[in-house]
Order: sequence, then C-alpha cells, then structure tokens
Amino acid sequence: MTPTTTPAPVLHDGALYLGDNGRVMCSASHCAGVTARLSGRDLSGARVTPVTRADLAEWATYDLGAMRCECGRITLTA
Repeated sequence: MTPTTTPAPVLHDGALYLGDNGRVMCSASHCAGVTARLSGRDLSGARVTPVTRADLAEWATYDLGAMRCECGRITLTA
C-alpha cells in the first residue's frame, strides 16, 4: 500500500492575491478555493498573483477604502 501525501499549499497565509476578473482573495480555502490554494491557478486556469505595493497604491487611487479579500479575513492599506 502506497502512503498518501497531502499537497502543500502554494498560496501563503497573510497575503492577498488577485485572480481572474479583479477578484481579491486570501489563501484560505473558502476564499481562494482549493484549486487556487494548491495550484496557484483559479478554476478558469488563470494564475493568481500576489498583491504588490504597486497594486495597493493603484487601489488607493480608486477611493474604495482598504483592499480586503472576499471573505474579509485580511485587509491591506497603501
């Protein structure tokens, strides 16, 4: 019998990620989804990218308040 292994997540806790159609997500399975959490790609196959300082600076110009993930667990400000 071959032992089973659990795949390691590729998304990091405490970080925000941008996905398809401007979606903002954290690494939690209920926010990013298991596919993105384990592969770094969403269900459409698009790669999710970590939010950078430049992304936060641009977000601030939209006057939308702090950037937060869909589940509200993580909030970042410029």
